This record gives sequence, C-alpha cells and structure tokens, in this order.
Amino acid sequence: MMMFLWNALMFLVVVGPLIFFHELGHYWVGRWSGIRAEAFSIGFGQEVAGWTDKRGTRWKIGWIPLGGYVRFAGDHNIDGSPAPNQPADGFETAALWRRALTVAAGPVTNLLLAMLIYAGFIAAYGAISVTSQIAAIEPGSVAENAGFKPGDDIKAINAQPVADFSDIKLIVMTHANRPLRVDVIRSGRLLSLIVTPRYIHGPDALGIDEEGGHIGIAPMAMRVPVPFYAIPLAAGQAVVGQVETTLHGLGMVLTGEAAPTQLHGPVKIAQMAGGVAHAGGLVLLEFAAFISINLGFMNLLPVPVLDGGHLMFFAIEAVRRRPVSEVTRERLLRGGLAALLTLFLFVTLNDSGVFGMWKQIADLIG
Repeated sequence: MMMFLWNALMFLVVVGPLIFFHELGHYWVGRWSGIRAEAFSIGFGQEVAGWTDKRGTRWKIGWIPLGGYVRFAGDHNIDGSPAPNQPADGFETAALWRRALTVAAGPVTNLLLAMLIYAGFIAAYGAISVTSQIAAIEPGSVAENAGFKPGDDIKAINAQPVADFSDIKLIVMTHANRPLRVDVIRSGRLLSLIVTPRYIHGPDALGIDEEGGHIGIAPMAMRVPVPFYAIPLAAGQAVVGQVETTLHGLGMVLTGEAAPTQLHGPVKIAQMAGGVAHAGGLVLLEFAAFISINLGFMNLLPVPVLDGGHLMFFAIEAVRRRPVSEVTRERLLRGGLAALLTLFLFVTLNDSGVFGMWKQIADLIG
C-alpha cells in the first residue's frame, strides 16, 4: 500500500505540472487570439476547489487527477456536438488560423518544456553522447554467451541499421525469446553474432518494473561539453531523437514486429515515476521531460478527440473552404473517444499485469 501511494504521489508530481503547462499553452494562445476561456480545469469530475478571475474564466481542480482541459466559449462538446450558442469571442467564430494555433499550442508547449529542461541539463553537465558501442557486458548474460565483447560497435540487427543504443534497446526489448542476428565491428572486422534476448519481468536498479527482452550489455556513454550558442540546437536534437524513438516503437507495434503489450499507460508511468524518484530530483526532472515529449507527440497524432484530430479537421476545412459537417464531425469524434477509452482500458489492464497473468496461466496449462 505504501508503494502504491508513493507511486501515485510521484505520478501527480510528474504528470500534474505537464498537464497544467499543456492546458496553459492552449489558454495563453487562445487569449492572445481573442478567444474567451470559460473554464480551466486540472482534473476531471466534480470541482474540489476553484475561483473565477476578472475575465470570467473559472479556474478549478477536479477530483479525478487524470487530465485537464480548457473550455473556450462556443467550443464543441467532446462528442462533437455543437455548443448551443456562438458568442462573438467564442472559439468557433475565430479565424481558422487562430483556432489552429490555439489547438497546436498545447502539445507544442510540452515539447518546448522538454527542450527547456534538456537545455538546462546540457548547460550544466553537457550533452549525453550514447553511441552503438558496447562499454560493458553483464557476467553470465546471453550477450556474453553469444560472444559479444566490450568495444564491439553494433551496426545492424536483423539487417536493420541502428544509429545508437536507443535503437538497440528498442529492438532487443521487443524481441524476447526470438533470435537476433547482430552485426558488429570488432578491431576493424565485421562479425555477425546470434543472440536470443532473455525475457525479463521485474525491477531494475531503480526499482522500475521492466518487461521485455534483455541481453545484458551497457552502452558507451559520456558527457560532451556544448558551446552556449549550440545548446538550443542540442536540446532540440534530444527532443527530436526521442520522438523518432517513439515513432519507431509505434511502427513496430502497428506492423506486428512488437507485441501490443509493449504499450503502456498511467499505471506504468506511475510505477516508473515512483522508481525514478528514488534516484533523486534531477533524475525525476529528466523523466518528466521524457513524459512531456510523449504527451506532446501523442496529442499531435491525427486521432479525433486529440489535438491532432482537431488540427486534421482544420486542415480539411482549409482545403475544402468549409468545415466538416456536424454529423461527420460528431461521428468521428465519438469513434475517436471510443477508441481512446478502449486503448486506455487495454494499457491499464496490461500495466496491472492482467495479460501477463493470463499468459502465465496459459503456459502452465500448455
């Protein structure tokens, strides 16, 4: 119970501010665009506390701390149905480009926030350079048994080129108990080694419950000083690199190369936040940057209900010179909401170990 409460608290510490800044991005750009906000809420459900400012915006905290929203005057309801009235300073009466900027501001704020955090770390400690070269090998691991040696530079796995260790880790984690052909450079020679990642499910050094393939190698990593003028570029590259890794992982799930159980949600984030917090505030802050990137990226996906879905509607409106019909919009948004709720249920059950439990039962029966 104490661990559960600790993880839940760290989840709120990490995710709460990220949601706040996300919604604040919507709010500030909407306000700049002349769109009046009726409510700004952190959390859903019945209001626990709140106040109304001089502009008529109700700032409040809901009792369910799993999200938040800004409701602009005249905006559509979440199911796509139109608001009963459209005031002059409402969302739907604003110019298309103002609406688009207001919607995009939320996820962009998350990406910029992560970039700012990374910039602070780079300014203080330098940029982390992680290559595809092996620094150390875990004694008795499958990598050691397969013939890997420190200094090996991994170039490709199953004929798929890898750029750095994040690519290697993603492929290994999604190929538990499946042989991999790994091409390495050793002393100037190209070698091919066969290794089968061992399936693991348990806490790592930080107490985070890790699941997936494991071969037992550590990357060559170092801190590289960055000139002051190059810090923004280095921070931006770090954000882009994380987005590329996320895209790669999603692509592997969609193509069937990785199991859907590799998808995770709030329960896993809470578990990770609780484990990372034990390593100190700076590590937790870096973890917050990671979550902020994924929050911003996922919200930009062209899925109805998400910010990216609304931007998709605006793009169609710009091309057609008229908005998507109310009936079509309502159907798509309801479908998107149903899909998101289904996904939320799936990842919650997955993170809770339900699917793993059934797999273990099936293995015992088999």
